Amino acid sequence: GDPGELLAELTDRVLDGEARHAPVAFTVLRDVEMDSPGLEKLADQGFLRLRGVEPTMVVPIDPDWDGVDDYLAAMSSKYRTRARRVQKSGAALVRRDLTFSELLEERGVLEPLLDNVVDRAAFKLSRCSLGDVVELKRALGEGLVVRTWSLGPDTVGFGAALVHGERFEALLVGMDYEKGAECCLYQNMLYDFVAQ
Repeated sequence: GDPGELLAELTDRVLDGEARHAPVAFTVLRDVEMDSPGLEKLADQGFLRLRGVEPTMVVPIDPDWDGVDDYLAAMSSKYRTRARRVQKSGAALVRRDLTFSELLEERGVLEPLLDNVVDRAAFKLSRCSLGDVVELKRALGEGLVVRTWSLGPDTVGFGAALVHGERFEALLVGMDYEKGAECCLYQNMLYDFVAQ
């Protein structure tokens, strides 16, 4: 059958099942890639395309790469030079992956960092909280990597990423924009996600 029709039918079945437990306010189909006829079928089912949503950034990893240096080598010299400059400016950043108990201990430090990012988001269907990250970590264990970035005694950023099968999906970040600016924190976070 048509991909849009099949996706709409599948979504209806899931909604029917979920509605038995609690009312469903809305449904979001994320990262749907299909041709125009498929999207038209979804529109016929009442789905609307959301505007203002940040695009999904996908980095295909070449199986021959043996680390982030191979990723950088695949860039044009212009972008490789920029990446090296970003990495150099972030040399003082200390990275640490948190266990579940460490995440609980750091909750008070990380929550304001997440709030900084969520408050700036141009589009949000709901407000993500650190409680959501904690519950994901509790449920997924090593399937959710929570990493912090620190400058001296200050935690200036954190990121959470899902690990499932061969995929590594950066889920969210929290950061201190002011303290992170001098060390190109956000860009270093993105390169670290690729390295992970």
